[in-house]
Amino acid sequence: RHDGKSARLRGSLHVEGKPYRCKMKQIRLKIKSIQRDPEGDELDINIACDGTMEMRGGRIYIKYEEDISGEGDIVENTMSFDTGERDVISLSRIGDAKMSCVFERGKRYPCNYELPFGAFELVVSAKCVDNSVDYEKGGEVYLKYAMESRGIVIQNVKYRLTVEKA
Repeated sequence: RHDGKSARLRGSLHVEGKPYRCKMKQIRLKIKSIQRDPEGDELDINIACDGTMEMRGGRIYIKYEEDISGEGDIVENTMSFDTGERDVISLSRIGDAKMSCVFERGKRYPCNYELPFGAFELVVSAKCVDNSVDYEKGGEVYLKYAMESRGIVIQNVKYRLTVEKA
């Protein structure tokens, strides 16, 4: 019966027999990316921004927004990993640029990259995945990978994301 009072949930939620807990906090991020094309030209990107880190069901989610053009073209980035398998990292981008990639050392994964002017089918080949991020302490994710198109390396990337308390 509904009597106008808000209902209270009793008990707890369990997923696969384990208590399901969700925590979220504000964080400060520093991102450094060096992208090198086959001719040796480099693009050096440095970003400092605020974001959130969420612990949900044994998985950590790091979210932040990025202006990819400098003109207000905002992309929401989400990096996530299972706390029991830190060396497999997922990265997705939603907005004017859309992408979803998986990074695992020594493995190749398909990656679709959509921009306003067209879509690209790429392959991500990770050479290094180093992840020390802890929900309580912060830490770093370091990725070294190649982006390939039709079997040809089009870009080599070194990417470092540092998570600090806000």
